[in-house]
Amino acid sequence: MTNTDIRDAPRPIALIDGGVHPGILRRVQADLAGRLDRRTSLDRKRDPDGLIRIGSTPGQEASLLVTLYADETALKAIAAPPFVGLLEVGQGGQLDDVLPPFAELPAFFSAMTCRTALAAGTSTHLAAQLGQAAELSADTISDLTTCLRELLVNAVVHGSLGLTLEPDDQLDQLVSYSQQVDTLIADPAHGDKRVYIGAWIADGALHVTVADQGPGFVIGVDPSSAESSWSESIRRVSGRGLELVDALALSLTTDPASASVTFSLPAGPGLDDSEERENEALRASLLRSVKDCIVVVADDQEIPLTLMRLFLESAGYHNVIAARDGAEALEAVLENNADLAVLDVEMPGLSGFEVIERLRARARTRRLPVIVVSAHGDTDFRNKALSIGATDVLTKPIVQELLQDRVRLHLENRLMMRELNAFRRRVGEELDSARRMQQDLFPTAQDVAAVSASFGVRLWTHHRASSELGGDLWRVDPLGPDRFSTLLVDFTGHGVGSALNTFRLHTLLSELNMRDMAPSAVLSLLNARLYDLLTRGQFATAFYAVIDTKRREVVYASAGAPEPFVGRWGSAEIDVWESRGLPLGVSQKARYADRTLALPKGGYLFLASDALAESPLADSQPPLGVEGAAALVGAVAEQSVDRAKNSPLERLLGRFYDLAEKPLHDDLTLLWMEL
Repeated sequence: MTNTDIRDAPRPIALIDGGVHPGILRRVQADLAGRLDRRTSLDRKRDPDGLIRIGSTPGQEASLLVTLYADETALKAIAAPPFVGLLEVGQGGQLDDVLPPFAELPAFFSAMTCRTALAAGTSTHLAAQLGQAAELSADTISDLTTCLRELLVNAVVHGSLGLTLEPDDQLDQLVSYSQQVDTLIADPAHGDKRVYIGAWIADGALHVTVADQGPGFVIGVDPSSAESSWSESIRRVSGRGLELVDALALSLTTDPASASVTFSLPAGPGLDDSEERENEALRASLLRSVKDCIVVVADDQEIPLTLMRLFLESAGYHNVIAARDGAEALEAVLENNADLAVLDVEMPGLSGFEVIERLRARARTRRLPVIVVSAHGDTDFRNKALSIGATDVLTKPIVQELLQDRVRLHLENRLMMRELNAFRRRVGEELDSARRMQQDLFPTAQDVAAVSASFGVRLWTHHRASSELGGDLWRVDPLGPDRFSTLLVDFTGHGVGSALNTFRLHTLLSELNMRDMAPSAVLSLLNARLYDLLTRGQFATAFYAVIDTKRREVVYASAGAPEPFVGRWGSAEIDVWESRGLPLGVSQKARYADRTLALPKGGYLFLASDALAESPLADSQPPLGVEGAAALVGAVAEQSVDRAKNSPLERLLGRFYDLAEKPLHDDLTLLWMEL
């Protein structure tokens, strides 16, 4: 393995360890800083607040995070007591003896316990550090976060803890499995085992190795020989974590001898030459626009008035109007629709302050930039000028460069605000139009009523976008005398980008004949089409179901969508059905499975986008999660009410919005069906 520094030397190194009491952080910081001062050379410019940063890892208070810019000597310096717990370095301090996957120290290195590796936010924090150090693009950082999260779980659960997971486990088995993980993590013999991460850049790619202290594993199929077999082999060994990494990464390799997995992602460059030229052209265009602005300068003294006009004209301003008193200045501003005014304070008739007050009283000139000039330069005068409505204050005698700089600055701000307001108005009009167009994609109340009447069911639906436009799409379609389908899709993100994807999908659906297709085949077809349509980092969760009203049966397939709920009216008990599958657009290798559930008499089916379970709650409370969402639905279903007059969704939404942090951070789509 050839490890290359990430962009610049000295190397950024992150060391993470769990189980450190927060009370000793300050002592550790002082001791560690002293060691590094004595025994190593560090780049002090990289860390002006001190040589290191120490703090708690998000989501786990009893943990230690150390970030420093150092070389291998610095790393070995902190390997001596009392910091052996950080790195578990052997007697001679040889890293190779402890970390077999790393032939030499990578540019980025992290060591953590199993407990810390599973802490909320660890993968996000590490990805952010790597992204900053390697100057990665936003898309690559997003993929890196996902890959690190999946591999950290894989390294802890399947590596250091030695647990296996079959892909077809039932819900009760998954709950038992989660309890096993919690029990093992709490045991120091397992929770204190290590997980190591090394990263470096080579050949235009970021390479990341995740290693653990487990026995290692062997994926017995060459990926180049049979893609489906490779995918299935990964899944048998480690669940779906490696399968998702394989879909996102440029490459994925495993080394059973060292219990490590290595993946690579593109190391994107910064601005290219064309983008830089475009920015230069934009700045030049803005400068030309500034010089075209109308500027009024006013002073009752001829010399300062002439100097201000000459200073501005010499800087290229060719629309400078001179006024010799306050009344003339006010008239010049209003008649010429000026873009900026420079006013002396002490003028006959209307003073500069009085001119400002009259300008601020008019809607058209309320935000006009006004620079006050005066021989007074004390703080009290400046505060008074700003309180009356001046934008800036200059002191006489006027300095040419200072006047030119302040005028340019305030005119640039005014032009940008003018453009921004025009843009906001235009975007607002376009968003209103787009919102109406997107609403046309959803079934109308009449469509829902027609399906309800035709199939003898009751359907209650709700959709609310978190911003002007949303990334959710749902529909119901008749398939025959006793069968109809429903589709819920949730694209990543929200706003314009995700809304465009809903239009793409709607167009795609209109071209497909899905009447006789199994739900799994429908999702496979949509996945193949969206994989080619979506840009990197975009994907969609989806749930497609065929409802047979005669058999009271639902056949469904899921692409990472939230679990469907089945319950009975008058009871709070909820059956949470399994929902698996890679999201649409992630991998061409994705496979989907059909599952069948029976709807009991007096029962219902409830579907929701992930906003119900994952939206933050008020007062910094954690989201409901699947169990909390099921309890909320069950509490509404338990009430005995006339559903012909009272929609259960209205009661559910009332309770949910009482709990949720507002506004919602994601689009919310709900479907409640009674058969």
